[in-house]
Amino acid sequence: MYKYKSLCAALLLSITCLHNAGAQPSAFGGPRQVPATPESAAPSETSAEMPQEVSEDPVTTAIQAMDLQTRIAQLMLITTEGTHAPSTEDLGFMKACPPGGVVIPRILKPEVASVYVQKLRGLEMLTGVPLLVGANLYELVRRERGAPSAFMQLPSMLALAAVADDEMTQKVGDLLAEHMQVMGFNLHLGPTLDLAPTLPKARGTINTFGSDPEFVAEATLTFHQCFKEHNILFAATGFPGGGMNREPLSHSQDDLTPAVLLTPRPLLMQTDLRPYSALIEADVSLLHVGNTFAPTLDTTSRPASVSDAIMKSLLRDTLGFEGVILAGPLDHGDVGHLYDPAEAALLALQNGADMLYWQGRPNAVKRVIEHLVRAVEEKKLSETLLNASVKRILTMKYVRPEKTELEEKKMRRLEKKKDLQDIAYQVERRALTLVQNRNQCLPFTKKNSMPVGITGVVELDELQTLLEKKIHPISQQRITTAQHLGEIQDFEIERLTAHARGVRTVVCVFTDNMRPEGPIKLIRAFKDKGANVVAVLMGYPEHLPLLAEADAILLAYCTPADYAQTLRGIADILLGESPLGFLPNKTELTLPIGEERVFDVQDIVRTPAGRLPVTLSDYFQAGLSVPYNPTRAIKKARWDFGNGKKKKDLRVTYAYKEPGRYPITLTLTDCHGLTTERIFQAVVR
Repeated sequence: MYKYKSLCAALLLSITCLHNAGAQPSAFGGPRQVPATPESAAPSETSAEMPQEVSEDPVTTAIQAMDLQTRIAQLMLITTEGTHAPSTEDLGFMKACPPGGVVIPRILKPEVASVYVQKLRGLEMLTGVPLLVGANLYELVRRERGAPSAFMQLPSMLALAAVADDEMTQKVGDLLAEHMQVMGFNLHLGPTLDLAPTLPKARGTINTFGSDPEFVAEATLTFHQCFKEHNILFAATGFPGGGMNREPLSHSQDDLTPAVLLTPRPLLMQTDLRPYSALIEADVSLLHVGNTFAPTLDTTSRPASVSDAIMKSLLRDTLGFEGVILAGPLDHGDVGHLYDPAEAALLALQNGADMLYWQGRPNAVKRVIEHLVRAVEEKKLSETLLNASVKRILTMKYVRPEKTELEEKKMRRLEKKKDLQDIAYQVERRALTLVQNRNQCLPFTKKNSMPVGITGVVELDELQTLLEKKIHPISQQRITTAQHLGEIQDFEIERLTAHARGVRTVVCVFTDNMRPEGPIKLIRAFKDKGANVVAVLMGYPEHLPLLAEADAILLAYCTPADYAQTLRGIADILLGESPLGFLPNKTELTLPIGEERVFDVQDIVRTPAGRLPVTLSDYFQAGLSVPYNPTRAIKKARWDFGNGKKKKDLRVTYAYKEPGRYPITLTLTDCHGLTTERIFQAVVR
């Protein structure tokens, strides 16, 4: 962020500025199937006044320049209140108690973010101490239903898990990091590394990388590298996991039980802790500890954010993490029902935290700082421990690369421009997952599917337009009341079915924020009328098992308020123009010399390409996908047999004349011109 030499001078100045199919056999064997850890928190022998000798080390110099209150303020990561700029309260707090960092929770458009960040940077120049300015991009750009947004649709983390493709993860990681860099942020608070929930009534979210800990670890490392290359500090959240295991206390989905990590201790390293340990091995400098209760790790029933068993014993001692531990939010209800915020802050610092995260009003943090000052003066909090945390935080800040200037041209590029839309479209299209397809209901054909009707709780004009380019006419009926009530009323079901006479196939678009009883009744009503039903579920698919009476079920991992790119992909799937993936066939083939074998794309190609990224029932397990006939989706197929011989067709025969090992490359081009490739090794004997 600053060059080393200029840091020393700036930090010294800050002292005065700081304010506190054929006869031949198939070749594929059958049909498709930083600083060291501080010492213990014993009462400090050090006096409250810092030594006057000035060190040449900028970190030590900075600490020497700070009084006790200023050092404690550096431990705070606060959340601002202003929506277009820092509020008067935000600015007042930051001038009186310059925090270690701030988080902006929501923004309207990129230009607003850049102005917001620049105002915060003014305070950084006033104090001479680097400031973390962060956000969780998925939260920052989140729009309410029907509200316009200057930001493009970002592919969800769950969509990436459904794609499970390293190249796509890299593209999205670069996309997110570029957003943050251009707007001027130097900290990304997220993503959460919590695995998908395991409790039966827990509400999941599309902002998870799914159920597979190995994929979560790989995706997280990719994101970490992308943000690092864009000079953004990456702070994965949710340690030690289990943060999504929250069940509703009542009919209100906002009233939830505290999160609890239920994984048996012997399995933790292979499951919930796997993504975090991968980051620690990659020398990540900041990790967030959440408010999860972990009874298998801490028998005192404390939230992880105030637990020495979690932060000291597990994170520091067992996993060997030497970076900054960020704990909280300590003003969240999961902590608040046990401790006063000031008490929680003291407990967190005593038990291993370096930095404290707050989501409430900044002025409320003032009381916490005052409480901690008294705690140090009364020897309840070790000043040695305090200084070690401040040193970790400042060291982390100073090793950040020099900041880059904001560019208006790049900023405007973050709006809805075609090149960025294409990335989102590719991910959404490849993520769409077909998990049921009775009687080959999909893809649509003129003979078996027409006429087609569509209904749902979101705007469907674009879907109708896209479908009518290939098949028509398409009738449409909106379910208007469900958008406001969260459920489909009986009178709506009667209206919809009464107007669906003669329709052979009905597409019903549902969202994850609806009560499931309505969709179940609607599917049954259409089935009673003799129609085939294609259920499309947007969002987290927790209600998937309840929709099993539908003939076909298609999953889309997007928010109901932001689905433009997803609708394009849904139209492709319905029409048979879906993206191409590969079945998990063996990649080494044993072939006899001189005997012709069939090489058929239908033995190895999966389309649609998405796979269910979470486990929801005994049948709907992670990894599930139901492919349909891929021939309509494939424009070209080229086989390269590794010996100079090539053939172009979906189904070819070939016999090797010489023994050896040959790489067989299949290159497919889909109907949108996108290519995908798979290499098989053939051992010819």
